[in-house]
Amino acid sequence: MAFLFFLVLSAFFWLLIKLSDKYTVTYNFKLQFTDVPAELWMPTKDTHEIKVSIHTTGYNILKVKLLKSANPSISIPLNQVPYRRQNGNLYSISAQSLREELSGSLNIDGGELLFNENEIFFRLEKLQSKTVDVKLNNALQFRKQYELYSEPIIKPQRVQIYGPKALLDSITFIETEKLHQTEVFENFSTNLKLAMPSKDIKAEVDNIHVEVDVASFTEASAMVEIEIPGQTQLRLFPAEARVFYNIALRDFDLINEQNIRLQIDTSMLSTRPALLKVVLTASPSAIKIKRIVPDQVEYLIMKN
Repeated sequence: MAFLFFLVLSAFFWLLIKLSDKYTVTYNFKLQFTDVPAELWMPTKDTHEIKVSIHTTGYNILKVKLLKSANPSISIPLNQVPYRRQNGNLYSISAQSLREELSGSLNIDGGELLFNENEIFFRLEKLQSKTVDVKLNNALQFRKQYELYSEPIIKPQRVQIYGPKALLDSITFIETEKLHQTEVFENFSTNLKLAMPSKDIKAEVDNIHVEVDVASFTEASAMVEIEIPGQTQLRLFPAEARVFYNIALRDFDLINEQNIRLQIDTSMLSTRPALLKVVLTASPSAIKIKRIVPDQVEYLIMKN
């Protein structure tokens, strides 16, 4: 038993000695380009690799091997790594420019990296652009008696999007991600991402700012005389209708019910229908009409 213990211990120390020695190994690393400028597009079918020789200790080589197995690609942010255009849609990055990104990703000293290529080539295509409206995907649920006081304010209301022309031609607006909250009873603001219809479509902004104005509402009603248009000689039964409406409590004392106007619809009068429809012709912007009772009335045509 003691012999086995010392054998294992000796093997352990031998492994430590070997891992402290330096070795040179070569790996192929897949490159994943990120943060591509909004006006440019990188074909998703393109793949990129770089061959790197690493001269470092066995400890670091083991660490790189484990890291490469867990995450086989290295992220290269194009907004941080300098690149240049060669011709047409062909661009390149100096292998030396990748040293800092690779050493950071692999957690080893940059001086231990030797690149087998001088430049990495890739393609970027110039995208078409288009300005479209932003629409809020509103899924708010309110506490009882609470509603939107006004339409949510969206900033910006229009955004510029970039993509292949064939895709842009089919897009007339961009929705936000779903704005979902329950039991809403007070004002709030938030940022929402855009729900892009395709991964090949990009926008000039990442987030949309939304401001929501909420108020407590109550139901009220007013008795309103039904107007008869033009010189039509009619007598209505009844001559008034009750208009039910919702109003924010903050506006309750500001509403003049005389600004609510009803009119009889005489467009079908020549066919002598049994009832004529009552229509709303004017109302204060601060109220939300719920119903008109009655919404049709009997009539009598008066002779001159």
